[in-house]
Amino acid sequence: MHDDWWHTIDLPDGSSTSGGWDLRETATRIPWPDLTGKRCLDVGTADGFWAFEMEKRGASEVLATDLPTPFQARARRRFEHARDALGSAVRYTGSIRLPARASVGGVRGSPHKAPI
Repeated sequence: MHDDWWHTIDLPDGSSTSGGWDLRETATRIPWPDLTGKRCLDVGTADGFWAFEMEKRGASEVLATDLPTPFQARARRRFEHARDALGSAVRYTGSIRLPARASVGGVRGSPHKAPI
């Protein structure tokens, strides 16, 4: 696997990916809502740190997406590597369509990283 990870992600074998963005401490400080049984959407997932974090925090379904770019094509391969290593059920899609006035997580519009 390439060393150009976007996020640092802890893997089950005790190793971590070599991401430039280490958000593990940030994730512990966020006042998370209870995600147990929730469906969540990670928009701008890159290699999936927040998607995997939401799953770890009890989300029953997580959908990750990002813009189709050459960067994201590489990041998606890293996402799939992490998903396989984690035994994760997070799904990735190359595009989603939400109504322009959709209510996501109780907020109008399409907020980043919101339960749906």
